[in-house]
Amino acid sequence: MDTKCKYNKGRFVSVGITDGFSYSPGQFNIILLKKGYLSLKCGNNRLIANGPSLISLYGTEEVTLGALKGSVASFNFAPQFINIHLSSRLLSSEDYLSIAAEHLFPSFRIFTHHSDAYGGVLPLGETSSQRMNVLFDRISVLTSKQPTFKWSCKVRSEIFLILDLAEFNLSTFESGGNELSDMLESIHAKIDTNLSLLSLFKTYNTTAPTVSRKFKKLFGTTAINYVLNLRLTLCSCVLAFTDINVNEIAESYEFNDSTYFARMFKRQFGLAPLDFRIKKRSDRDNNLK
Repeated sequence: MDTKCKYNKGRFVSVGITDGFSYSPGQFNIILLKKGYLSLKCGNNRLIANGPSLISLYGTEEVTLGALKGSVASFNFAPQFINIHLSSRLLSSEDYLSIAAEHLFPSFRIFTHHSDAYGGVLPLGETSSQRMNVLFDRISVLTSKQPTFKWSCKVRSEIFLILDLAEFNLSTFESGGNELSDMLESIHAKIDTNLSLLSLFKTYNTTAPTVSRKFKKLFGTTAINYVLNLRLTLCSCVLAFTDINVNEIAESYEFNDSTYFARMFKRQFGLAPLDFRIKKRSDRDNNLK
């Protein structure tokens, strides 16, 4: 399902969202089962999910709805919606993950990785479920109303948030989590909001020194730096794959001081934000022909 752009006559963008179940072969499909029960026939296999959960599908095989009792929303986008160089051939390459790391492409692990524990259905806790609902609603507004000329860039930035939260949940689901999993889920779910770590500490009945020790043990850094690094990483993806203004990107991730954002970004990535954007585009054009 594509979306007609109201700004450029004849332009159709390979992204779509709808209430209810839909599936677009050859595209990434994310189905948010808000509540209830869903059964799908995927080729010769049957997939069953209970809400709230996220169903992630990608491929050319036929997917049909077997049964649905509950509430569901479906979101699809073509690989090329992220970037024109992101072809099916590149995605199927044995070197894709190393190429993705170099050029900041998503890993798309929620679509391509299957294990004994995970077959495309990711259970969601209350925090992640509420957040996914918000992100789907924002994408729905962007695609239907197209409030700005750069609406498709805005959708792309929302995709990075969905993938980050989903892949965090997948990692936790498969590993069984750790003593900070609930707090980490809240951080990933609220990363582009006015996130207060002190409020989180109170919510989880702990103290800053205790959390700091646990973060350093698990990640080698503090909670504050974990949040900072995650925000900068997400900003780097938006910079690399959209035309959204640098200051607007910074503000959307709660960097209200553009000078501070530029300094922190350069410290982490070695380049000023705009120079980083230019380099990433040049690298893709030169190396991914």
